[in-house]
Amino acid sequence: MRYEFECSVECRVEKDFAWGFWSDVANWSVVDPSVEAVTLDGDFAAGTKGLTKPRGAYAEGIKLLEKGIPEGMQSLAKGMSEAAGSGATDL
Repeated sequence: MRYEFECSVECRVEKDFAWGFWSDVANWSVVDPSVEAVTLDGDFAAGTKGLTKPRGAYAEGIKLLEKGIPEGMQSLAKGMSEAAGSGATDL
């Protein structure tokens, strides 16, 4: 089964701060209350696999793609690179 999720929030933070927040998978439940837990079997980098567990559902495998973006969340990387230097970062 494949899920896709997309949303955008403008944050008045530096790109490095936003990326640090996102790459700490413990924060995923902060921005998406439907997420109960996320674990990775390695660093937050392309090719790393892990599990994400939605509340009330079974855990599903995930694989991070380029730039450590989970499959189906490539728009996050696009928003972050477009925001570089603007003082705001799309998440």
